[in-house]
Amino acid sequence: MTVIDLRDRSWRARTSGATTHTHEATSRLGATPARGRILEAGWRAIGLDAVASGLAAAACALLVPTLTVQMLVGLLLAWPVALCSARAYASRPRDRARARLRPVLSAVVRVLAVLAVVSAVIGVSMTPMVLTTVALGVATALARFAFDRGSVARTTVRGPMAVVARGSASDLARLIAQLPADGRGPFRLVGVQVLDGEPVDDGLVSGLLVLGPQDTPVDVALEAGADGVLFVGTQHESSDEMRRAVWQLEDAGLGALMIPIMAPLATPSIQTIGATGLPLLSYDSRDLGSEIGFSKVVVDKLIALAGLIALAPVMLGIAVMVKLTSRGPILFRQARVGRGGTEFEMLKFRTMYEDAEARRAELEALNEHEGGTLFKIRDDPRITSVGHVLRKYSLDELPQLINVLRGEMSLVGPRPPLPDEVRHYSQDAHRRFRVRPGLTGLWQVSGRSDLDPVESARLDTHYVEHWSIGMDLTILARTPKVVVTGEGAY
Repeated sequence: MTVIDLRDRSWRARTSGATTHTHEATSRLGATPARGRILEAGWRAIGLDAVASGLAAAACALLVPTLTVQMLVGLLLAWPVALCSARAYASRPRDRARARLRPVLSAVVRVLAVLAVVSAVIGVSMTPMVLTTVALGVATALARFAFDRGSVARTTVRGPMAVVARGSASDLARLIAQLPADGRGPFRLVGVQVLDGEPVDDGLVSGLLVLGPQDTPVDVALEAGADGVLFVGTQHESSDEMRRAVWQLEDAGLGALMIPIMAPLATPSIQTIGATGLPLLSYDSRDLGSEIGFSKVVVDKLIALAGLIALAPVMLGIAVMVKLTSRGPILFRQARVGRGGTEFEMLKFRTMYEDAEARRAELEALNEHEGGTLFKIRDDPRITSVGHVLRKYSLDELPQLINVLRGEMSLVGPRPPLPDEVRHYSQDAHRRFRVRPGLTGLWQVSGRSDLDPVESARLDTHYVEHWSIGMDLTILARTPKVVVTGEGAY
């Protein structure tokens, strides 16, 4: 029986509907939802790691004579960032020691890689810092192995996750029959929701809350006082329905598990969590706004600040050209929609004449994007001579480094849409608002203005669901070529 953990992403819902839903979940459960307990456990894990790394740092300060105060402070600042980027505080199940310690090893490797690069660039021996990094990793790993069974964030903090199983009567019966008699495992069944209306043996569901097919997964979990929902089989729900149900559970602070096929299948490559005999495949979701995103935001702001300083002469020259060649302000300010659906003022160098908006109506028939929500013309007569050059090489977007520095945008992310575009979005397209919009992104390196709205939304959703440091680096590496060639820019 293969169980996929679609765990809570601990994302702080920012839209009013999601916030209301989460508050309703908390009040009806009469307790802190699963997400709150996961975050609480995460803070305990952070405290444990801080104590362990502090002791290791003190030991290294005494035993490594060549270790300077500056080196030690630098490592103590870099170590928690490395742990965050390695997902050391993710709310995934961690019943096996190797699963709990893998993020620590990953953090050590990341810090050592950075030290190797720094050593090669400045030609200074990093041996003291290497030894201290290894000591930090060993101390953190030992502390986690010895004390983290109740501290490291897991699917639930104490005991198995209370769930309502949702599926057909036959699948639910097979599930209950395979559950261990002692109740041990990653989840504890508190209720069942029979989707096909068929009867379930009273002996199997004794002591469980039995619910009908009419309620949503969130309502079912709230009624049963559960921490989440276990989807058993997929034949009664389409992939879109499943995906939206998981998102709704996320927004309500509830977890989600899924057994796609009710069959006793377990291959050596599938990790079995606990003593249940149920192989669990982890759906490795993340909160790009806090957990992994913390290091992303820090890097974004540092690079944005460095970019503004380095490009100041270029930006000053562009500002002078814009001012001398046409009337109007140097910067064009436009409302865009960012993370959580909140609007912000995006900055660009002005590339159009001052009366551009007034002339839009007479050019509406030439719009090359269907639906009218996005207005683009290849040879737009409202664009100034300087504006054509700025747009072709994306120089007009340099002021958005200020938006990145202010935390409204990221270096890499989805395209920042206009409020009028958002009003026409499908439910799925709102997924892009889980992260900050980007100065560049998949849309930038995949066609830019040549993309239709549907393809643009698909790329943005793909970025949110598959984000990784490697993806960001790949996009950043591909961006200069797109900018230089002017591909898809008009």
